[in-house]
Amino acid sequence: MEPLKKNQMKDYIVAMLREEIFSGSIKDGEELVQEFLAEKLGVSRMPVREALLQLELEGVLQRLPNRHMRVVGMTSDTVKQNFSVLFAVEKEIVSILVQQGKDIQFARDAFRLYQLAVPLQGIAECAKRELFFHNQLVRCLENPFLTQVYQKLSSGYFAYVLEHRKRHWKNILKEFEQLLIAIEEKNLAASNQILQKYFEQATQAAIGGNPIDKPKAN
Repeated sequence: MEPLKKNQMKDYIVAMLREEIFSGSIKDGEELVQEFLAEKLGVSRMPVREALLQLELEGVLQRLPNRHMRVVGMTSDTVKQNFSVLFAVEKEIVSILVQQGKDIQFARDAFRLYQLAVPLQGIAECAKRELFFHNQLVRCLENPFLTQVYQKLSSGYFAYVLEHRKRHWKNILKEFEQLLIAIEEKNLAASNQILQKYFEQATQAAIGGNPIDKPKAN
């Protein structure tokens, strides 16, 4: 069970640091020192080292010559660039689905799960199922490599925005429904228009949107 415990600790540290960086609590350009973090968290250096390496691979941290890590925060420009690339990738995914007439049952099932979440499950679950819809859309390609690539692209700041910025969940649900219809009707122009609107709104929420008010503990 020891390897599992180590992985759980690493995942916890990754999630904690990602949250602190994306929220701005850890500032852009700030240096993170492995030994200091381990001491502060009361853990060994190994899970901290592994967590920092993972965040480096995600592009959230940059290694310095002194072996420290520098925080690469989210600026307006990087947000626009990242979301623009996500839009381009997803537009290409939809284009392939339309041109090759792929079955989109995975996406339909994910849409139904999201449909159930909107009125009942709360913001965190809505965000989780919204991201799941995107991942299931690429899964319809039946290409495990592209599925993994897209999941890595979407799991960072994009996933954070879905959960932490105020957005119109019912409108998004309607857009997803329209997207599925457009794909099934092989209407590529309509699909692209829906995706463009969706990612433009997500970008605006990331840059200038209001944070979600988290419920206070009793």
